[in-house]
Amino acid sequence: MKKIVIFFLALSLMLLAACGNQAVPQNSDPTETTQVQSVQDRTETEAAEKEEEISESDFRTVSLGNGRCEIVGCTSTAKVIRVPETLYGETVVGIGTNAFTMLDAIKIVLPDTVEYLADCAFNTCEKLKEVDLGTGLKKTGYLSFNFCSALQSITFPE
Repeated sequence: MKKIVIFFLALSLMLLAACGNQAVPQNSDPTETTQVQSVQDRTETEAAEKEEEISESDFRTVSLGNGRCEIVGCTSTAKVIRVPETLYGETVVGIGTNAFTMLDAIKIVLPDTVEYLADCAFNTCEKLKEVDLGTGLKKTGYLSFNFCSALQSITFPE
């Protein structure tokens, strides 16, 4: 009997040591957690906007003629990508198929000149949380935001 008591005492001490000194939250209100996460998300986005600049060389384009182009690729590692209205002397009017595939960006802002998104334009941007599509958008392709699992907000034109 004495061995059993000692065994359970030792087991209890090991469990207490393994658990450490973790505080148990007093309030499990899910809205508080959501509000804290929203503030963290905004802070993360604001910090990223201030730190990183996008250059023209981060984009690959195809000329559509008449001074217009479509973005067909992006190699930027920025967390916030603000697409310029013009690239290589041409107005950006479209985002091509898989143009922004697998980027680590958390926010993408398109200019008002963009008129369309091709199929799978933002395919597998798993960290993407926010997209502002600008006011010129007229058409979105099939599965434009395929596998964008973190996406929380898309601003569409009226």
